[in-house]
Amino acid sequence: MMARRRSPWDWLREIEREIEEEAERLIRQVKEIEVKTGCITPLYDVVETDGEFIVSVDLPGSDKSEINLEVKEDRIILEAPCKRPSPTSRHGNRYLLQLKLPEEIEPEETKARYQNGVLEIKLTKKSARRGVRINIQ
Repeated sequence: MMARRRSPWDWLREIEREIEEEAERLIRQVKEIEVKTGCITPLYDVVETDGEFIVSVDLPGSDKSEINLEVKEDRIILEAPCKRPSPTSRHGNRYLLQLKLPEEIEPEETKARYQNGVLEIKLTKKSARRGVRINIQ
């Protein structure tokens, strides 16, 4: 009896199934960590331009005065209370975001603005050291 040969589509379906299972496993792990630590990873978005990174973080219900933002040369660390109308054990009580940046930035030049539950952080990239052309005499 001859065994059926697998088509490339069979391989792709199997890979897709494995990716979905891994994604579900990671989501379960994140939720378990959130429940154990009481921290929620907020939704965020990072946009990169030539000279800066713009990070937008959703912090609904947080008060600007209670947001703690620390900026280092290669990362940001953000903590804020998470206020919900009715706290439950399924959700954490504070936001925590630790984000490693793909390039170094100038921490002193960081600007942050909080409006309507969204924190926008503008991070200036470190100036790349550029060579200088030397005229040879």
